[in-house]
Order: sequence, then structure tokens, then C-alpha cells
Amino acid sequence: MRSEIGVGIIGCGSVARWKYVKNLAEMSGVSLRAFYGGRAEEFQQQYGAPGSVVCRDLAEFLAREDVDAVCICTPNNSHAEIALAALRARKHVLCEKPMAISAEDAVRMVETAEQMGVLLTVGHQSRFSPAAQALYHQLREGAFGSLYFARASMVRRMGIPTWGHFFDPAVQGGGCLIDLGTHALDLALWLLNDFSPAYCCAGIFRGPGDSPTPANRWGTWDPAMLRTETGAFGQVVLQSGTVLSLDISWALHVPEDREETVTLCGTAAGAAQAESVRHSANRRGKSFFMVRLLSDMPQYSDTYTKPLYAFGRICQIKMDVFLRIRTESMPVPVSAGADGTVRGGNVDLPGGLILPGLRGGRWPQRSAG
Repeated sequence: MRSEIGVGIIGCGSVARWKYVKNLAEMSGVSLRAFYGGRAEEFQQQYGAPGSVVCRDLAEFLAREDVDAVCICTPNNSHAEIALAALRARKHVLCEKPMAISAEDAVRMVETAEQMGVLLTVGHQSRFSPAAQALYHQLREGAFGSLYFARASMVRRMGIPTWGHFFDPAVQGGGCLIDLGTHALDLALWLLNDFSPAYCCAGIFRGPGDSPTPANRWGTWDPAMLRTETGAFGQVVLQSGTVLSLDISWALHVPEDREETVTLCGTAAGAAQAESVRHSANRRGKSFFMVRLLSDMPQYSDTYTKPLYAFGRICQIKMDVFLRIRTESMPVPVSAGADGTVRGGNVDLPGGLILPGLRGGRWPQRSAG
């Protein structure tokens, strides 16, 4: 019986290197077993566990019994196809954002995970920053009263990515909105605990994209090759009545960058999430302002480590459930609470990682390894 979760990497490029494999290779209870695509040989030599392999095609990769979970780090337009194949092979899936480039594909992924009884999650690591976790718990405790306005901003003064597929909408699925906006929007909706839009009004722009400059963070570019938006701005009215303002840009003529900033306003208090939690309230008619420094909060050396750790622990819970069902022939509950907290065995994990797909009941039959 294996005591470690076997993880495979699909898409061995820069994102996989700095966001996934380095952290996974250092985690206890996790073993990098298989690599496919990109610089797979290099990754296997640097990070692979003893006996790990480089696979020549996806079918070979998904057929491996020692791979329990898959990290998908491929170009955006391939996420859904690969994820669906992995889910049908009864592999747990951690997919790099965006989970898909169409809503229809995203729904299919969630439905397939539910049908197969496996875990599906997306790499929205912003939920795991100390500031976001602090805000999340304050909101659930009712410290803000009724929320009526929120703003999600991820704005660069001049930061157009000039490499890879960022300029190709067929591969990328869009520009700054699908690149940066997924993080800002996910964080805001998760904090609001409201994923039900009523309507929206928005616009996308090329902005400074038509005026290349060496002042750009990643150098100049050919405007003829830029076929995606560099700015996206709008307002979303949720069914609860809360108004969410969204400001996303690769290049905007503003004094400074505003990366992953969420502002929340309620009837009792408000807060801005950035490097610290700034919290304001109105007490007895006087303005009250407080800064809570990150030193007062749980610290993590790398924001990316937290969701990967949670993903690995939940996979371990799932495997434990499976083994108990195989030996005891009885269902073991694994559930996700209303706040997103996952409970199973003796482990409780923080909310904010799990998409629908983690259900109690009987575990699908597969080899215990």
C-alpha cells in the first residue's frame, strides 16, 4: 500500500516550474511520478521521485496506476480537453487558471468530476494569502454587516506580457481579463460568497497596446501581433443586489500598479485587501480606521504552497476513504461545508479551494496501488 500521493505534471513549462513542481517536490506525502509535455525530461531529472517516468502521450500518462492526481499546466485552450480526460480516468485534477476558455467547458468539467467522484480544483492561489484568509473569516463572522459594494482591481501601469501565447486569443482565450481578471474576480466573488450575477455592463480596450514602448516591464512588442485586449472594466450587479466593480489592465496610465486588490464595503464596516488588511468602520458617528499587519496573521513562505498542500491533503483523504470502503464495504463521509471547509477523516482544511465535485458516499473503484 502506497503512503504517498502520486502526482503527475502535464505541461512542463515555466508556470509548472515556478508555481508547481518546486513546491510539490518539497512536500511530504507527495511523490512526483510522471511528466508529459514541454521540458518533461528536464523536469523528471530535477524533480522526479525515484522511478518516475517521462510519458510520450496523454494516454500513457493517464493509464499509470501510480498517478493519483494531475496538475495541468498547458496552454489555456487545452485545459478542458485534458482535464476531462484525466477526470474520466479517475484522477484528481488541479488545473491552472483559467479552468476553461468557455463556460460550457467549465460546466462539463464540474459535472464530470461529480460523476466520477474525484476532486477538481483550479489554481486560484490568491484565496490563500494571509490577508485574504483574514478577511474571509471576518466576513463570515458578520463584521461587515450587509455587503453592498465591492471592487476587484488588478492593474499594471505598463506590464504587457510579450512572450508565449498572450497575444493569441485562439490559444489564450482572451487578454488581460482571462490572464489577470480570473484572479481578481475569483477572489472578490469568494470573499462575497456570492456567485450569482444578475447582469453586467463592461467594455474592453486595447489602450496603450497600440503604442509599443521599451518602458514595458517585459520589453517592446509588435502591435500588429496583439489581438487581445489590454484593459477590461465594468460593473457586475449580483442577484443579492451587491455591485461589483472590476478594473483589469496590462497597461493603464495610472501612478502605480494595483495587483490583486479587493475593496469591500458593508453597512457596518469596509476593508481593502492588499499587503495588509485595512479595516474601517463607523462607530458613534466617528470614522474608525485600523491597519492589521500581516505579522498578526498566519504566515506562509509561499502563497502557492498553501493550495498545493491542501490539494495533496484532500487527495490523501480521498485515498483513505477509498481504502476503507474497499476493506469495510461501507461509505465514509467526505463533505464540503457551506464555507468551503473540507472535512474528511481527521483533517479540516481552510475554505477557498474546492469546486463542486467533492461529495460523500461511495468511492469509485480503482486500484489501491
